Amino acid sequence: MLSHEMIKSLVEISGSKANDRDDGYFHIAYGVDEKFLYGVGTSISSILINNKETHFHFHILVDDLTDKQLFQQLVESSQHKITIYLIDNQEFKRLPLPSQAWSHAIYFRLVIIDYLSQSIDKLLYLDADIICKGNLSYLKTLEFNENIYLYAVKDKFCSEKKQLPMEMSKYFNSGFLYMSIQKMVEEDIPNRVIELVKSSHFTHPDQDALNILLNNKLVNISENFNFMFSLDWYITSKRDINNIPDEVVFIHFVGLTKPFHEWANFYSEYQFFEIARQNSPWKNIPLLKAESYKQLSRKKSHLRKNGKFLQFLLATAEYMKKKIFH
Repeated sequence: MLSHEMIKSLVEISGSKANDRDDGYFHIAYGVDEKFLYGVGTSISSILINNKETHFHFHILVDDLTDKQLFQQLVESSQHKITIYLIDNQEFKRLPLPSQAWSHAIYFRLVIIDYLSQSIDKLLYLDADIICKGNLSYLKTLEFNENIYLYAVKDKFCSEKKQLPMEMSKYFNSGFLYMSIQKMVEEDIPNRVIELVKSSHFTHPDQDALNILLNNKLVNISENFNFMFSLDWYITSKRDINNIPDEVVFIHFVGLTKPFHEWANFYSEYQFFEIARQNSPWKNIPLLKAESYKQLSRKKSHLRKNGKFLQFLLATAEYMKKKIFH
């Protein structure tokens, strides 16, 4: 069972022009481990750049924190707020992960749904590898009722392949969730997700469980709000690479290579991340290095494709060493 005791402490940050009350704020949440805070910071920056008329309160759930001052700088002279929740993730470590590329932070959003339902209703959850390139004001026009708890975007890459006890044509990607969290808690959705994950063998644990439980309380909206794109398509050639349409609001950089990785900056789609980065306190923070042998495999492939042969050889040697001693 979820407990508010999973939140060890809160760090509250308010811009100098912020209101004392939360009236009129648009609430956005992220759930990450510390390695993805770079992504969170630049994601927030991209939202602020493209939505200057909106007051935001960002909620960040993380298992460790060393970047507090960067988030302070991000909103210090603004009307925006950031609350950082330090999470005790021991209970979540008992839940399944189908891939080492994922962390137990995928379950953190269940905590914030439960916790914030006491004070607000509408909440947008975003994955940390999402960059905003447009205005999100359309979301403010959406309403919730007894039949609609969630607005999400159909996952066109998964829905036709999976077999779950639900209407698969509505299967959504959980990187973007615009929710009535009070209705979610009334139906005990967070705890039911955990119980379903424990008793099943899902390929995408929390996402599959959310789809099953909310299939009849869901409205699919335009893919412009969760436009999935992988930088790794440049090396895998698994899909045709199309330009990102002008009308896209949120780009979701799926796959192992994220725009905040040091080997990701060869491609035109990287520009959307870099604009946000250059307008944030992270502009002077180096991009992240490859840590796992799987990341090193991606890195060397991107270096080879882009003619960086000396760097490719060095990355290959590092990859072989890491894989042997993995």
